[in-house]
Amino acid sequence: GLLTASDKADTNVHRLASHLSSFIQLLTDSRLSIDPDKTELIHFTRSRTKPQNPAIFRFNNQTLTIRPAHQIRWLGFYLDTSLRFLQHSSLRGTKAASAIGPLRILSNSIRGLPHPTLRTLILSIVFPISFYGFQLWYREGCSETPLKPLMSSYHTSLRFVSGTFRTSSIKRLASLLSLPPPRILMSNWLRRYAFRIASLPDLHPLIH
Repeated sequence: GLLTASDKADTNVHRLASHLSSFIQLLTDSRLSIDPDKTELIHFTRSRTKPQNPAIFRFNNQTLTIRPAHQIRWLGFYLDTSLRFLQHSSLRGTKAASAIGPLRILSNSIRGLPHPTLRTLILSIVFPISFYGFQLWYREGCSETPLKPLMSSYHTSLRFVSGTFRTSSIKRLASLLSLPPPRILMSNWLRRYAFRIASLPDLHPLIH
């Protein structure tokens, strides 16, 4: 991907168009090509007025125009123009809740897998889906809005493992099953992630 930053959207699109033309030339020299239909553009800004400046470049002796999108998908992350990650957390919560459905056939109120095994399934299958990419947007003390979809799938997970009713206390279930709330889980994982980053050698690509 190509990334540039400045105070003006016009400057950004001119830079991107120039870099993209150079990139296309490199691909052409290697007998490769790009697919214009899969080329996307997005402006990240804190302003309420979102820039609509398109990127215009030459490709195969044609002038192509790429209109800015309000949201793009990149490596499984859904990025919006304000980088609020609301759509990303909503989709992750929905996918996590959907993953619990097939697991229900493994357990019911009469027979099935024991509770410790169900807890392991939640930790190894559902939580990785639900919290995928949280390092991009989660910070301690952040808004509750992106957490709401994750809280919903988290509550469903607790009820699935314990086999209790919807009216059961979430706090007591979390304590009984040793499954802390999302804020505590993500804060702990974020610290561990930071420690791993700090332990990397100076020449590692993530450091530079």
